[in-house]
Amino acid sequence: MNVSGDETSAVFSNVKFRSCYVVEITAFSNGGNSTSSNDVEISSPVITPVWKVGDFLVIFGVVTVSFAVVLVSFIVYRYFKFAKVKRQRLEATADFYEHRKSASGVYTIAQIEQPIIEYSDKWELDADNLTIGQVIGEGAFGIVRKGYLHINSESIPVAIKMLKDYPNSSDLKEFQQEIEIMKTVGSHPHLVSLIGMCSWKRRNRPLLIVEFCAKGDLQSYLRSVWRKLNGHCMKIEDYKSLQYANNGEVSNKLYDMQDDLNGYILKPLDLLSFARQIALGMEYLSSLRLLHRDLAARNVLVCEDNCVKVADFGLSRDVYQDNIYCKSSGGKLPLKWMAIESLTHQQYTTQSDVWSYGILLWEIVTLGGFPYPDVATRDLLKYLESGCRMARPENCSMELYKLMRSCWEYNPYERPTFTEIVKYLNTLLENEIEYIKLGS
Repeated sequence: MNVSGDETSAVFSNVKFRSCYVVEITAFSNGGNSTSSNDVEISSPVITPVWKVGDFLVIFGVVTVSFAVVLVSFIVYRYFKFAKVKRQRLEATADFYEHRKSASGVYTIAQIEQPIIEYSDKWELDADNLTIGQVIGEGAFGIVRKGYLHINSESIPVAIKMLKDYPNSSDLKEFQQEIEIMKTVGSHPHLVSLIGMCSWKRRNRPLLIVEFCAKGDLQSYLRSVWRKLNGHCMKIEDYKSLQYANNGEVSNKLYDMQDDLNGYILKPLDLLSFARQIALGMEYLSSLRLLHRDLAARNVLVCEDNCVKVADFGLSRDVYQDNIYCKSSGGKLPLKWMAIESLTHQQYTTQSDVWSYGILLWEIVTLGGFPYPDVATRDLLKYLESGCRMARPENCSMELYKLMRSCWEYNPYERPTFTEIVKYLNTLLENEIEYIKLGS
């Protein structure tokens, strides 16, 4: 820094606080330069800030405002996040419903929250053309009511399936799946066919309308025949309740059976015809690459003309991809109707449906008997893996028992196909021989 000779002081700018500087002074003139003075150390002054009350208030205000902004931003984020989740949930599941009856006693439904679920296609029916009657069946997540579909001047009896109160997403998914599968299956003389449905736009809850089979489920029908043949009422211990994997019990009787069989006497060939009709229905189902997975007499319905139809496709699965279905989720399983590979590895194929058909055939022959009556459920797998199978019923011919046993082969690929079963039963029916003995 150059300083005029007349100056007695110098000002240093841009000096950093808390720093030490060394200063040398040298004189310059026309006669020459002087020697430098001794080094002088100069320390910059230390400034101690003086805080005022106002300063604290400003800082506190800035911090408070910043915290408030962050908090509000977090609340808004959480609000929109939960709103999105709720919106997605409404699109995937039916929310809560409340049943009530009006003063006139007419069945009505009050909807608490309208889910965004609907169907719109050729199967759609006008709910105003439906009359919903009494409950005729109840399942794990749905109920079935008898009703009437009014077309022109004709009233057609139908079965109307609907969800129970407070269905969860799993219940709704299964119900939607049943509707879609029945659409895929279409019409077949030995499968309970879809008549139509009512979507959310037409009614407060979706309805599935199917054929009504007047004589109810085959299990109850066969047991009614058994009671009539034996001339007394069936005791509770005669037919045990259906045991499932969770040791629970289920009543799968879809329709109330009347004790009066209208004077009709069931013949042995009728029972054989039931077996053939069921095989025809399953042959068609398997041709569509669909599994039933719960084939049993309780899931077969009987019509007025003794035509039988396979029902309850709620457990059906498409097996087109790998021809196999593995059940990974928990749930109730009809163990005594399941194939050995289904019990050990939870694998389901058309061949496992054939195993179940063999059990159903045994039910037909015994007029609704309970499978493996002397084997506890916990011992069933050991019993089957040891090579044991149910013995031939006394009223069953060797020819028919041979078909049963072929359905229970350990190797699934050694079991007959449903097409082969149909052909075998056709042969037996053509012979007009009583392969099943009824009565004394």
